[in-house]
Amino acid sequence: MPTSTYNKHNVTLSQETKLFDDKVTLSGNVRFSNEKSKNRPGVGYYNNPLTGLYLFARERDFADYKTNYQVFNTERNLYKQNWYSTEEKQNNPYWELYNDPKLSTSNRVIASAKASYAFLPHFKFDVRGNIDYNDRLLDYRYAAGGNSVSVSSNGTWNYTKYNDKALYGDAILSYDNTFGKFSLNGVVGGSIQDYTFNDGMTFANGTTPLQYPNFFSFANLPYNLVINQTYSRVQKQGLFANASLGFKDMLYVDLAGRNDYASTLATTGNDSYFYYSAGVSAIISQMVTMPTEINFLKLRASTSQVGNEVPYNIVNPGNVIGGAGGPNGIGGITRNTQTPFATLVPEKIISNEIGLESRFLNDRLTLDFTYYKNTSTNQFLSLPAPSGSGYTFYYVNAGKVTNQGFELTLGGDPIKNENFRWNTSVNLSQNKNKIVELIADNPGYQVGSDSEGFNSIIKAGGSFNDLYIFKFARNASGQIILDDAGKPSKAATQEYVGNLNPKLIT
Repeated sequence: MPTSTYNKHNVTLSQETKLFDDKVTLSGNVRFSNEKSKNRPGVGYYNNPLTGLYLFARERDFADYKTNYQVFNTERNLYKQNWYSTEEKQNNPYWELYNDPKLSTSNRVIASAKASYAFLPHFKFDVRGNIDYNDRLLDYRYAAGGNSVSVSSNGTWNYTKYNDKALYGDAILSYDNTFGKFSLNGVVGGSIQDYTFNDGMTFANGTTPLQYPNFFSFANLPYNLVINQTYSRVQKQGLFANASLGFKDMLYVDLAGRNDYASTLATTGNDSYFYYSAGVSAIISQMVTMPTEINFLKLRASTSQVGNEVPYNIVNPGNVIGGAGGPNGIGGITRNTQTPFATLVPEKIISNEIGLESRFLNDRLTLDFTYYKNTSTNQFLSLPAPSGSGYTFYYVNAGKVTNQGFELTLGGDPIKNENFRWNTSVNLSQNKNKIVELIADNPGYQVGSDSEGFNSIIKAGGSFNDLYIFKFARNASGQIILDDAGKPSKAATQEYVGNLNPKLIT
């Protein structure tokens, strides 16, 4: 696409050192990347060069609009776009490319370090840490004279500058040993995760004019423009342990447990939550004599429970500064409109799975099959707050959603010899989603918003991606009812017409 460029540069350094007769290993690496893109095409309808291109009327001459994409306006002493349509979604594609520059940059550092100490036979102690830091800039400028629905009379400036930082550290004690026919390996440890997102500023004047046209400077911003900071910080600490017990390299039992402490659940009394997993696997081909065509056969089964914390600033949300205010006074405080959620508990997901792995005909044919069923409860849902409460909405822990299905992979080597090998595979999967319950005491509750006549509604008894549309209104005889202008009218309510999810994926 003309004027669109993308460049990325990476520099990586890795180092490892062994000390004290190789009992201590020190390792680390650091990677720096610089990414810069100009005029990356936007998404959606507005200020996207592809929209005007796709909707261009076929009877017109596009070459003229390409060459003369702008015309000079003597009244305003600036250029305006030359385009035949005033539809809100359209711009001349070349006006968009040459007069609406979009800059996106990223400077990112990812670094990690690890110290490993084999202090006793079969024992090892590891300490690890890493940081992922990313400094981002999004600078999108839209010149005056473009589509007035999305661009102000003096131009529009969308500016975002922020950084993300993810810190992780853990300490793990591991054990690995064999006792005759038995083997045992396990770990016990603790970890900490600290994430800071969107630490910076963002603003967009939209259709509120800049003070002077096409001068993109902080000094030229409207006085009542609100500069936002979408800061978010989450910390999670955890203690964990797992063990795997094997018998004669053919039967294995795996157990794991973890307890997390989430900052986003602080003050609720539910910031500490435990979850687990257990599994068993058996290599049948090691236990019994199989037909020569079967080279390997393994059965497995597992169950697990996982807890999820909630987003930042939910339990006791704060107020925010509402902006710079007017020329005669400072800005005010924008009051929080969400009811505090002091009894919030983490979401819980229970997963059960069975499966098999097999290889046939001297390993030239493979088959992997998995059947699963997952149940999610204590989900994080929003409801309108009662009138007179002083709030507009509140959150509840509710809902029960199930997903069950299978995954099948069939692979093989149709051609295999000393000089050539062709390996291929076929995948088949299916997932059935069911919303068993959303709000127990409000069975009619649903989530979904109308968009251009169609709607994806989430409600009890349905599934995610259920599609509802307005059909034509009909009389008792089935005839379409016309309005006063002679156009077909729509029914009063939307009707379910199907689900967007595929029945099978191959």
